[in-house]
Amino acid sequence: MKDLKRSPTWLDGDKNHVAMSHIIAQIKKHKNASVSVGCDSHKVGGKYLFAVVIAIHIKGYGGFFFFRRKKRAEQALDKLKYRLMEETKMSIDVASEVRKLLSNERRIDVHLDINTCSKYASFPTLQPATSWVKAMGFNAIAKPDAWAASCLADSFAK
Repeated sequence: MKDLKRSPTWLDGDKNHVAMSHIIAQIKKHKNASVSVGCDSHKVGGKYLFAVVIAIHIKGYGGFFFFRRKKRAEQALDKLKYRLMEETKMSIDVASEVRKLLSNERRIDVHLDINTCSKYASFPTLQPATSWVKAMGFNAIAKPDAWAASCLADSFAK
């Protein structure tokens, strides 16, 4: 299977195939819209299904999104911290590609499916994941505010 970042298979909210060039054109068309990238994964049939989302939110009007999915079967993904860092990597890879295609002219938020409350199992991954995202020049958004990962990507990773 192709690398997630290079895969040409992006889908819109109606599950129509779209090219990355179309996504970039839509972002450029909506100059005041915010751009968020998020990823989530779930174990489905013995493999992990990852979904990465690029969401465009137009304040006061709603928004739209694009997603792609990839199945992976590495045993290491059974470890939560490893899987969450893989989700973070996939989000950073896509956000980096979008930033490059936009000539670094837009702020991009990376939404992490990681909780800010210490009672949750994902919490120990919060600091390394947010540090990585920030070091790459993106804004890190964690739960409960990480809707692109915990709502949109979650729904396509099942």
